Amino acid sequence: MAGKHEERRHTRHPLPGKVKVHWRTVDGHSFHAPAKCLNISRSGIRLEIERPIVVGTMVHVESPQFRIAGVAYVRHCVSKGARCVVGVEFGGGLQWTEPV
Repeated sequence: MAGKHEERRHTRHPLPGKVKVHWRTVDGHSFHAPAKCLNISRSGIRLEIERPIVVGTMVHVESPQFRIAGVAYVRHCVSKGARCVVGVEFGGGLQWTEPV
């Protein structure tokens, strides 16, 4: 039986770095928060952030370090102590390319 790792479309790379995240809640509140990259793949990024984000929320992610800026969608959010681990899937044609 194949594990979840084998089912992934793209390899995850455990690269440390900083990402800026912006989103709006359903009631219109706007949030900006710095996040720490836990891992990144061509199609998404796993972040550690200070507050939870509702699954399904559209977020804007930006990181000059990873050369990404654009839309992503929250696929999971799990509390880890005082912080949250958030997995987002890139949207709108956004993709990360591993440096050569």
